[in-house]
Amino acid sequence: MDEFEYIEESGIDEDAEESDLDFDPEFVADFLKSQFVEYIYNALEKQELSKASFAEKLNKSRQYVGKVLNETANFTIESMVAISCALGMNLKIEFSKPIEISLPQKIYEFIVQPVNNMIDKSFVIDYSKPPKEILENECNKARCSAA
Repeated sequence: MDEFEYIEESGIDEDAEESDLDFDPEFVADFLKSQFVEYIYNALEKQELSKASFAEKLNKSRQYVGKVLNETANFTIESMVAISCALGMNLKIEFSKPIEISLPQKIYEFIVQPVNNMIDKSFVIDYSKPPKEILENECNKARCSAA
């Protein structure tokens, strides 16, 4: 399946404004599911838990864990809480207003931050600094720690 087939099948309108997608329930739900599953993968990796061990902790089958990790499970608040508890984590749900961020901030949030998280570093985006300064600071930190 190429990119264009996916766009047609997913119903994503290429011309849609980003702010339109922020309020599209289906798009937001899919995004939050994928984010939740990413948190699960990160927790499993950090805790060195296999899928079988995770299934045992959940009192569910390995097939159910497969559905969860493939984002095909029916995620309810109850199931999400059960998953987070099995991983020794808390689930946080809150309302927030959309934040208008610039392209460099988006690059930082969706590329730089996840890469840093993958190498077991975490930090919070400081929106009080200009994006260029944030990127320069993080790049300098990475160069210093590599030396």
